[in-house]
Amino acid sequence: MSNDTPAISITPSLTFAEIKSFGDFRTVYCVPAEGGGAGALEPSTGMNYRPSFVQRHLQDIIDHFPAHEFAGYVEYRNTSEDQPPVARYYVRGRRVEMVTPTLVWPDDPQPVSAAARLQIAAELEAHAESIGWYEGSGVWAEALNVVRREPWTRRNEGNDD
Repeated sequence: MSNDTPAISITPSLTFAEIKSFGDFRTVYCVPAEGGGAGALEPSTGMNYRPSFVQRHLQDIIDHFPAHEFAGYVEYRNTSEDQPPVARYYVRGRRVEMVTPTLVWPDDPQPVSAAARLQIAAELEAHAESIGWYEGSGVWAEALNVVRREPWTRRNEGNDD
C-alpha cells in the first residue's frame, strides 16, 4: 500500500485461496501483504464506475469475508460528465458509506439552509445590544427579516419585482 493512496486495510490479510473464492475485484486492486495474500484494497484506475455500483461492490467484498476486518477508505475520480467528479467510500463498521464533496464556485453563491438561517437569527438576537440594536428598531427588524427570508437571497435594492 503506498503512503499517498487512500486504501482499505484488511485484517488478517486475505489468502490467495480467499481472493480466488471471490474472484471479482474489478473496482479495487488487491495490495500484496507481507507473507502473501492481500493486506489492503486500493481503487482501480482507468474505469468510470457508477457510484452505486462501487458502493455495492465494496459491500459485497466485505460481506463475503466475515472473518476479516476492513477499515479506511478509497477514493475514485471520475472523468464521466454524468458522475460525481470525486467520491470516497468509507468502511464504517462493516458498512460502506459513499461521501461526495459539495463543490461551491466562488462566483455561484449557494443558498443558506433553514437551519443555518435560524442559527444566525439566534446569534443576532443574542448579540443585538452589543452591536447597538434594540428590539423594535428598523435595523433590528430588517436584519431578522433578511435572515429568516426563504429562500435566503440578497435584497434587490430599488426593484420591487
